[in-house]
Amino acid sequence: MKQCFKSIYGMPIGTWLLQYRMNYAAERLLASPDITIADLAGETGCDYTRQTTAE
Repeated sequence: MKQCFKSIYGMPIGTWLLQYRMNYAAERLLASPDITIADLAGETGCDYTRQTTAE
């Protein structure tokens, strides 16, 4: 299945998914500039708090 996906989209599924999420986030920020990064991260499936918490 991975090879089939890559042959169609030209990239691995993980790379495609990240690119899709980033494009969605960019469009969402342009449409709703008041949205918080935490809310946007939740909408795109990113764990913003875990990734940005300094320990």
